[in-house]
Amino acid sequence: MSVDVCDNGRRERLIRRINELYHDLQSDQFDELHRRRHAIERRFWESEVVPRLAVAGFQFGVDLCTGTGFVPRILLKHLDRSVRVLCMDVSDKALAEARSLLCDETDRIDWHVGDVRAIPLADGSADWVTLNAGLHHLPAHGAVLKEIDRVLKPGGYFCLGYEPNAMFFSCRTAYFLERTVWHLFWYLSPKRNWLRIRRLFHAQCNTCRDVNNVAAINGKLLTEGIISEPLSSEEIRRLVDVHAQEDNDLHRGFVPSELIQDHFRHYGVEVMYISDHGGEMLRSNLWLRAAFDGFFRLICSKTGVLFSFVIRKPLEGGAHNGA
Repeated sequence: MSVDVCDNGRRERLIRRINELYHDLQSDQFDELHRRRHAIERRFWESEVVPRLAVAGFQFGVDLCTGTGFVPRILLKHLDRSVRVLCMDVSDKALAEARSLLCDETDRIDWHVGDVRAIPLADGSADWVTLNAGLHHLPAHGAVLKEIDRVLKPGGYFCLGYEPNAMFFSCRTAYFLERTVWHLFWYLSPKRNWLRIRRLFHAQCNTCRDVNNVAAINGKLLTEGIISEPLSSEEIRRLVDVHAQEDNDLHRGFVPSELIQDHFRHYGVEVMYISDHGGEMLRSNLWLRAAFDGFFRLICSKTGVLFSFVIRKPLEGGAHNGA
Protein backbone atom coordinates (compact mmCIF):
# COMPACT_ATOMS: atom_id res chain seq x y z
CA MET A 1 0.00 0.00 0.00
CA SER A 2 1.24 3.51 -0.78
CA VAL A 3 0.57 4.85 2.72
CA ASP A 4 2.74 3.81 5.64
CA VAL A 5 0.46 1.63 7.79
CA CYS A 6 2.62 2.47 10.81
CA ASP A 7 1.67 6.15 10.47
CA ASN A 8 -1.66 5.97 12.25
CA GLY A 9 -2.54 9.60 11.63
CA ARG A 10 -2.06 9.32 7.87
CA ARG A 11 -3.85 5.99 7.75
CA GLU A 12 -6.87 7.38 9.62
CA ARG A 13 -6.97 10.36 7.28
CA LEU A 14 -6.84 7.99 4.29
CA ILE A 15 -9.65 5.82 5.65
CA ARG A 16 -11.89 8.80 6.39
CA ARG A 17 -11.29 10.32 2.97
CA ILE A 18 -11.85 7.03 1.11
CA ASN A 19 -15.12 6.54 2.98
CA GLU A 20 -16.20 10.06 2.12
CA LEU A 21 -15.43 9.57 -1.58
CA TYR A 22 -16.86 6.06 -1.70
CA HIS A 23 -20.18 7.04 -0.14
CA ASP A 24 -20.37 10.17 -2.30
CA LEU A 25 -20.15 7.96 -5.37
CA GLN A 26 -22.73 5.48 -4.06
CA SER A 27 -25.22 8.01 -2.70
CA ASP A 28 -27.68 7.94 -5.61
CA GLN A 29 -27.87 4.13 -5.68
CA PHE A 30 -27.20 3.23 -2.06
CA ASP A 31 -30.78 2.35 -1.13
CA GLU A 32 -31.23 0.10 -4.14
CA LEU A 33 -27.92 -1.67 -3.56
CA HIS A 34 -28.86 -2.31 0.08
CA ARG A 35 -32.58 -2.91 -0.38
CA ARG A 36 -32.49 -6.49 0.91
CA ARG A 37 -30.26 -5.59 3.84
CA HIS A 38 -32.50 -2.71 4.87
CA ALA A 39 -35.59 -4.93 4.77
CA ILE A 40 -33.96 -7.05 7.48
CA GLU A 41 -32.48 -4.22 9.52
CA ARG A 42 -35.75 -2.29 9.64
CA ARG A 43 -37.22 -4.85 12.05
CA PHE A 44 -34.67 -4.17 14.79
CA TRP A 45 -35.23 -0.42 14.63
CA GLU A 46 -39.01 -0.68 14.53
CA SER A 47 -39.43 -3.38 17.19
CA GLU A 48 -36.57 -2.67 19.64
CA VAL A 49 -35.69 1.01 19.30
CA VAL A 50 -38.84 2.95 18.38
CA PRO A 51 -40.95 1.61 21.30
CA ARG A 52 -38.26 2.51 23.86
CA LEU A 53 -37.84 6.04 22.56
CA ALA A 54 -41.61 6.52 22.43
CA VAL A 55 -42.25 5.23 25.95
CA ALA A 56 -39.45 7.41 27.35
CA GLY A 57 -41.00 10.45 25.65
CA PHE A 58 -37.63 11.53 24.28
CA GLN A 59 -37.59 14.63 22.09
CA PHE A 60 -34.11 14.99 20.59
CA GLY A 61 -31.58 12.52 19.25
CA VAL A 62 -28.52 12.19 17.05
CA ASP A 63 -28.10 9.84 14.12
CA LEU A 64 -24.46 9.22 13.18
CA CYS A 65 -23.29 7.96 9.78
CA THR A 66 -26.75 8.85 8.49
CA GLY A 67 -26.01 8.06 4.85
CA THR A 68 -29.22 8.37 2.86
CA GLY A 69 -31.35 8.52 6.02
CA PHE A 70 -32.40 4.93 6.65
CA VAL A 71 -32.71 5.25 10.44
CA PRO A 72 -34.18 8.80 10.59
CA ARG A 73 -36.86 7.75 8.10
CA ILE A 74 -37.95 4.98 10.47
CA LEU A 75 -37.77 7.04 13.67
CA LEU A 76 -39.56 10.11 12.34
CA LYS A 77 -42.28 8.00 10.79
CA HIS A 78 -43.19 6.36 14.10
CA LEU A 79 -42.33 8.97 16.74
CA ASP A 80 -44.27 12.07 17.76
CA ARG A 81 -44.16 15.12 15.47
CA SER A 82 -42.36 17.07 18.18
CA VAL A 83 -39.29 14.81 17.95
CA ARG A 84 -36.17 16.28 16.30
CA VAL A 85 -32.99 14.63 15.02
CA LEU A 86 -29.48 15.83 14.22
CA CYS A 87 -28.18 13.83 11.24
CA MET A 88 -24.41 13.60 10.71
CA ASP A 89 -22.30 12.06 7.97
CA VAL A 90 -18.93 12.63 6.36
CA SER A 91 -20.52 12.47 2.87
CA ASP A 92 -22.34 15.63 1.81
CA LYS A 93 -23.80 13.85 -1.23
CA ALA A 94 -25.27 11.10 0.95
CA LEU A 95 -26.86 13.73 3.20
CA ALA A 96 -28.18 15.54 0.13
CA GLU A 97 -29.90 12.31 -0.88
CA ALA A 98 -31.26 11.95 2.65
CA ARG A 99 -32.64 15.51 2.52
CA SER A 100 -34.45 14.65 -0.68
CA LEU A 101 -35.96 11.50 0.79
CA LEU A 102 -36.95 13.31 3.99
CA CYS A 103 -38.20 16.48 2.34
CA ASP A 104 -41.49 16.32 4.29
CA GLU A 105 -39.60 16.29 7.61
CA THR A 106 -37.29 19.28 7.12
CA ASP A 107 -38.61 21.10 10.20
CA ARG A 108 -37.66 18.12 12.38
CA ILE A 109 -34.07 17.58 11.18
CA ASP A 110 -30.77 19.43 11.52
CA TRP A 111 -28.02 18.39 9.10
CA HIS A 112 -24.29 18.38 9.70
CA VAL A 113 -21.54 17.26 7.34
CA GLY A 114 -18.43 16.36 9.29
CA ASP A 115 -16.36 13.96 11.35
CA VAL A 116 -18.55 12.08 13.83
CA ARG A 117 -15.74 12.28 16.38
CA ALA A 118 -16.85 15.88 16.95
CA ILE A 119 -20.62 16.05 17.45
CA PRO A 120 -21.62 19.76 17.55
CA LEU A 121 -23.60 19.49 20.80
CA ALA A 122 -23.01 20.33 24.46
CA ASP A 123 -22.35 17.63 27.03
CA GLY A 124 -25.44 15.66 28.03
CA SER A 125 -27.74 17.26 25.46
CA ALA A 126 -29.04 14.25 23.47
CA ASP A 127 -31.76 11.83 24.55
CA TRP A 128 -30.44 9.15 22.25
CA VAL A 129 -27.75 8.37 19.67
CA THR A 130 -28.32 5.93 16.83
CA LEU A 131 -25.74 4.37 14.54
CA ASN A 132 -26.58 1.71 11.96
CA ALA A 133 -23.90 -0.35 10.20
CA GLY A 134 -21.43 2.52 10.38
CA LEU A 135 -19.01 1.82 13.21
CA HIS A 136 -16.94 -0.62 11.13
CA HIS A 137 -16.22 2.22 8.66
CA LEU A 138 -14.58 4.39 11.35
CA PRO A 139 -10.83 4.03 11.99
CA ALA A 140 -10.82 5.75 15.41
CA HIS A 141 -14.00 4.12 16.68
CA GLY A 142 -13.00 4.54 20.32
CA ALA A 143 -13.00 8.33 19.95
CA VAL A 144 -16.47 8.17 18.40
CA LEU A 145 -17.82 6.03 21.25
CA LYS A 146 -16.35 8.44 23.80
CA GLU A 147 -18.08 11.30 22.00
CA ILE A 148 -21.39 9.42 22.09
CA ASP A 149 -21.05 9.00 25.85
CA ARG A 150 -20.28 12.72 26.18
CA VAL A 151 -23.40 14.00 24.41
CA LEU A 152 -25.88 11.51 25.94
CA LYS A 153 -28.03 12.64 28.83
CA PRO A 154 -28.25 10.44 31.92
CA GLY A 155 -30.87 7.86 31.08
CA GLY A 156 -30.26 8.27 27.35
CA TYR A 157 -30.02 5.41 24.88
CA PHE A 158 -27.23 4.38 22.54
CA CYS A 159 -28.66 2.16 19.79
CA LEU A 160 -26.12 0.38 17.60
CA GLY A 161 -27.31 -1.69 14.66
CA TYR A 162 -25.80 -4.46 12.57
CA GLU A 163 -22.07 -4.48 13.11
CA PRO A 164 -19.71 -7.40 12.27
CA ASN A 165 -19.43 -9.81 15.18
CA ALA A 166 -15.87 -10.92 15.95
CA MET A 167 -17.27 -13.91 17.84
CA PHE A 168 -18.51 -15.31 14.54
CA PHE A 169 -15.20 -14.89 12.71
CA SER A 170 -13.22 -16.45 15.57
CA CYS A 171 -15.48 -19.53 15.65
CA ARG A 172 -14.39 -21.89 12.89
CA THR A 173 -17.57 -23.97 13.20
CA ALA A 174 -19.86 -20.97 12.77
CA TYR A 175 -17.73 -19.61 9.93
CA PHE A 176 -17.71 -22.95 8.11
CA LEU A 177 -21.48 -23.30 8.56
CA GLU A 178 -22.14 -19.83 7.15
CA ARG A 179 -19.89 -20.46 4.14
CA THR A 180 -21.64 -23.79 3.52
CA VAL A 181 -25.07 -22.16 3.57
CA TRP A 182 -23.81 -19.34 1.36
CA HIS A 183 -22.49 -21.71 -1.32
CA LEU A 184 -25.52 -23.98 -1.08
CA PHE A 185 -27.95 -21.13 -1.72
CA TRP A 186 -25.75 -19.59 -4.37
CA TYR A 187 -25.43 -22.71 -6.50
CA LEU A 188 -28.97 -24.05 -5.99
CA SER A 189 -30.85 -20.79 -6.52
CA PRO A 190 -32.26 -20.35 -10.07
CA LYS A 191 -32.15 -16.59 -9.60
CA ARG A 192 -28.51 -16.66 -8.53
CA ASN A 193 -27.57 -18.99 -11.37
CA TRP A 194 -29.23 -16.65 -13.86
CA LEU A 195 -27.28 -13.79 -12.32
CA ARG A 196 -24.05 -15.77 -12.67
CA ILE A 197 -24.78 -16.42 -16.34
CA ARG A 198 -25.51 -12.75 -16.97
CA ARG A 199 -22.29 -11.75 -15.25
CA LEU A 200 -20.37 -14.30 -17.28
CA PHE A 201 -21.50 -12.78 -20.57
CA HIS A 202 -21.68 -9.17 -19.47
CA ALA A 203 -18.72 -8.98 -17.13
CA GLN A 204 -17.41 -5.76 -18.60
CA CYS A 205 -20.74 -3.95 -18.23
CA ASN A 206 -21.27 -5.19 -14.69
CA THR A 207 -17.85 -4.10 -13.48
CA CYS A 208 -17.81 -0.78 -15.31
CA ARG A 209 -19.25 1.14 -12.36
CA ASP A 210 -16.77 -0.37 -9.91
CA VAL A 211 -13.84 0.39 -12.20
CA ASN A 212 -14.99 3.98 -12.59
CA ASN A 213 -15.39 4.36 -8.83
CA VAL A 214 -11.89 3.03 -8.16
CA ALA A 215 -10.44 5.39 -10.78
CA ALA A 216 -12.35 8.36 -9.34
CA ILE A 217 -11.24 7.61 -5.76
CA ASN A 218 -7.60 7.15 -6.78
CA GLY A 219 -7.71 10.34 -8.84
CA LYS A 220 -8.85 12.40 -5.86
CA LEU A 221 -6.41 10.79 -3.41
CA LEU A 222 -3.46 11.30 -5.76
CA THR A 223 -4.39 14.92 -6.46
CA GLU A 224 -4.71 15.64 -2.74
CA GLY A 225 -1.34 14.01 -2.02
CA ILE A 226 -2.83 11.44 0.38
CA ILE A 227 -1.33 8.53 -1.60
CA SER A 228 1.67 8.32 -3.91
CA GLU A 229 0.42 5.50 -6.13
CA PRO A 230 -3.03 4.10 -6.98
CA LEU A 231 -4.75 1.65 -4.67
CA SER A 232 -6.27 -1.57 -5.95
CA SER A 233 -10.00 -2.18 -5.66
CA GLU A 234 -9.27 -4.76 -2.93
CA GLU A 235 -7.22 -2.24 -0.91
CA ILE A 236 -10.02 0.31 -1.20
CA ARG A 237 -12.61 -2.24 -0.10
CA ARG A 238 -10.57 -3.13 2.97
CA LEU A 239 -10.17 0.52 3.92
CA VAL A 240 -13.86 1.31 3.42
CA ASP A 241 -14.89 -1.54 5.74
CA VAL A 242 -11.89 -1.13 7.97
CA HIS A 243 -13.15 -3.34 10.83
CA ALA A 244 -14.99 -5.82 8.64
CA GLN A 245 -12.25 -6.73 6.17
CA GLU A 246 -8.99 -8.05 7.54
CA ASP A 247 -6.27 -10.29 6.14
CA ASN A 248 -6.86 -12.61 9.08
CA ASP A 249 -10.50 -13.60 9.60
CA LEU A 250 -9.90 -13.89 13.33
CA HIS A 251 -9.49 -10.11 13.65
CA ARG A 252 -12.67 -8.98 11.91
CA GLY A 253 -15.37 -7.01 13.62
CA PHE A 254 -16.02 -6.25 17.29
CA VAL A 255 -16.68 -8.40 20.34
CA PRO A 256 -20.03 -6.97 21.59
CA SER A 257 -19.40 -7.54 25.31
CA GLU A 258 -15.89 -6.04 25.09
CA LEU A 259 -17.19 -3.03 23.17
CA ILE A 260 -19.60 -2.27 26.00
CA GLN A 261 -17.15 -3.09 28.79
CA ASP A 262 -14.39 -0.93 27.29
CA HIS A 263 -16.50 2.11 26.41
CA PHE A 264 -19.84 1.97 28.26
CA ARG A 265 -18.99 0.04 31.41
CA HIS A 266 -21.77 1.43 33.59
CA TYR A 267 -24.50 1.35 30.98
CA GLY A 268 -27.38 -1.08 31.26
CA VAL A 269 -27.85 -3.52 28.38
CA GLU A 270 -31.51 -3.54 27.34
CA VAL A 271 -31.16 -5.56 24.13
CA MET A 272 -28.32 -7.65 22.71
CA TYR A 273 -29.41 -9.03 19.37
CA ILE A 274 -27.16 -11.51 17.54
CA SER A 275 -28.34 -12.30 14.01
CA ASP A 276 -27.52 -13.72 10.59
CA HIS A 277 -26.16 -17.06 11.75
CA GLY A 278 -26.67 -18.29 8.19
CA GLY A 279 -25.14 -15.22 6.59
CA GLU A 280 -26.24 -12.95 3.78
CA MET A 281 -27.78 -15.60 1.53
CA LEU A 282 -30.68 -16.28 3.93
CA ARG A 283 -31.82 -12.65 3.86
CA SER A 284 -33.89 -13.30 0.74
CA ASN A 285 -36.00 -15.83 2.66
CA LEU A 286 -37.26 -14.21 5.86
CA TRP A 287 -38.99 -17.23 7.41
CA LEU A 288 -36.00 -19.51 6.79
CA ARG A 289 -33.63 -16.87 8.16
CA ALA A 290 -35.79 -16.48 11.29
CA ALA A 291 -35.91 -20.24 11.81
CA PHE A 292 -32.16 -20.59 11.29
CA ASP A 293 -31.38 -17.75 13.70
CA GLY A 294 -33.82 -19.08 16.27
CA PHE A 295 -32.28 -22.55 16.22
CA PHE A 296 -28.67 -21.42 16.42
CA ARG A 297 -29.35 -18.95 19.22
CA LEU A 298 -30.09 -22.04 21.31
CA ILE A 299 -26.80 -23.80 20.59
CA CYS A 300 -24.32 -21.00 19.77
CA SER A 301 -26.08 -17.78 20.74
CA LYS A 302 -23.05 -15.49 20.44
CA THR A 303 -21.79 -16.43 16.98
CA GLY A 304 -24.13 -14.76 14.51
CA VAL A 305 -22.45 -12.73 11.76
CA LEU A 306 -23.90 -9.43 12.99
CA PHE A 307 -24.87 -7.89 16.32
CA SER A 308 -27.07 -5.00 17.41
CA PHE A 309 -27.73 -3.60 20.85
CA VAL A 310 -29.59 -0.99 22.86
CA ILE A 311 -27.83 0.25 25.99
CA ARG A 312 -28.85 2.95 28.46
CA LYS A 313 -26.75 5.47 30.31
CA PRO A 314 -27.13 5.45 34.10
CA LEU A 315 -29.71 7.86 35.46
CA GLU A 316 -27.67 8.84 38.49
CA GLY A 317 -24.40 10.71 38.31
CA GLY A 318 -24.12 10.86 34.53
CA ALA A 319 -20.32 10.89 34.67
CA HIS A 320 -18.55 10.03 31.45
CA ASN A 321 -16.71 6.76 31.82
CA GLY A 322 -14.34 7.51 28.95
CA ALA A 323 -12.98 5.29 26.20
